[in-house]
Amino acid sequence: MSRTEVTVTQYAACEAAGACQPRAGIPQEPVDRWGAGVPTQWLTWDQAGAFCAWAGGRRCTEAEWEWAARNGPAGDPYPWGTKPSDCNDAVWTLPACPRAGPEPPCARKAGAWGLCDLAGNVLEWVEDDWHPTYAGAPADGTAWVDTPRAGKRVLKGGSYAHVFEDGIRSAWRDRANPGDSAAMFGARCCATFE
Repeated sequence: MSRTEVTVTQYAACEAAGACQPRAGIPQEPVDRWGAGVPTQWLTWDQAGAFCAWAGGRRCTEAEWEWAARNGPAGDPYPWGTKPSDCNDAVWTLPACPRAGPEPPCARKAGAWGLCDLAGNVLEWVEDDWHPTYAGAPADGTAWVDTPRAGKRVLKGGSYAHVFEDGIRSAWRDRANPGDSAAMFGARCCATFE
């Protein structure tokens, strides 16, 4: 699993190589505030997959993503452990620490395995089709993919715009159509090595 979410700079390199489609019709990202190192936003599910393939990986499965966010067998409710979040743990919107948008990778605490921003910053597309429960999910960590594909895909990790703590728990999941994009939608990549 990549240590950080895909950044503006990384996605721009993929676009320049002709492997990623430009994100048309989006507002200017906050490059003048933080530089191009912030997580890229407005990605569709297909754009996330194209970037990960170009980078030599793939979209993570929901099971892989959650295993990492829960610190493996520890089963922690948050990537940083068991305590509820404060402004130092994740880039998200609390009344005491409002956020205008995503911040550079690793601006907050990393999880037990050194992975950054598994809570907050941007939501991350995963490979799986949306199912309302885990009843019937693959037991081996592979992506839960319907034939034909379901209409919606899963997003993990909460975002800077979440105003409720439940939205940054390791188990939090959201859904959207694969062609949807939003200011909160980004990506992280995984790879399988044998």
